[in-house]
This record gives sequence, C-alpha cells and structure tokens, in this order.
Amino acid sequence: MSSISPRATTLALYRSILRIALRMPDHHRTNLVVFRARSEFDASRGLVEASQEQSERWMDAEIYRDNLEHQAEHLNRLAMTSTLVPIDLRSDSRESGTPHEAHTCSNPSHHHPAPTAGQPRRKLVTAIKAREKNAEGRQRSQVKSSRFMTGPEPSWIVKKAPWRASG
Repeated sequence: MSSISPRATTLALYRSILRIALRMPDHHRTNLVVFRARSEFDASRGLVEASQEQSERWMDAEIYRDNLEHQAEHLNRLAMTSTLVPIDLRSDSRESGTPHEAHTCSNPSHHHPAPTAGQPRRKLVTAIKAREKNAEGRQRSQVKSSRFMTGPEPSWIVKKAPWRASG
C-alpha cells in the first residue's frame, strides 16, 4: 500500500498545480488556474479518505496538471515567437488575396477598392470628421433632439393620439 497519507497526496497535487500556474505567460491565465485549482480542491475537502470518489478526483487533478504543463510550455513557446505580420499602413494599394476582401459573410468575394488620395486612410480621421460634421448639423438645427427621438412615430402612438385623428 501507499505510505503517503491521502491529505499529503492531495496537498502535493495542489502545490504542483500552483507551481505550473506560476509558469503561465500572463497573470490572467495564472489567476484562472489558481482559482480553478482552489475551487476544485475546496470542493473535494469533504470527501471520505481512501474512497473511490477521492481516487477519481486525484486522477482528474493529475490529468489537469499534465494538461497545464503542456499548455504552459506551448504558450511560453508561442509568446517567445514573433507572430506579427508586418503591414505598411502608408501603402497606396492592396495586394489581392488579403483577408480584408473576404470579411463579410453575405458577399465573401466583394472587393473593396483601394482608397484614393482624396479619402482619408485612417478610420480615426474619418470618425473625427464625421463627429465634427454631426456637431455642425446639430448647431444649425433649431430643434435639439436626441437620436432616440428621431424617426417615424410608432404606430401605437399614432393610434392613441386624438389630435391626429381630428386634424
């Protein structure tokens, strides 16, 4: 039989999982592993020692530990590898076959023409110009209304309005 007590086995598994959690590349994943390990081991505290259920929990913990080891190794290797694709933001034309061409589900072969020199190339510049244009339009308008109140009136309001029926 085993000379190690069930409590010592449980604590050894818990500590080994925490050690692997510290090898994760970012603190979010480390916190996730620590939280999951803590919650699983807290849930198994009430189990009867040397029971079938406790043995199953140990086996699950060992499988989880092995998966975490592979995950930590893979993520650390991935973090050390440069996976960025260089893109020249100032280029005037797009090469064919870029992912931008097939970004819609409805028309995957739709081609977006390259921006001309008169059009701004960056979305931020476009957004700022649109905001300024909207602000000018609002200043010119005499009625101050929110976007919520614009548009046609719903049918249920039109039916209830007595002044509309008589006019």
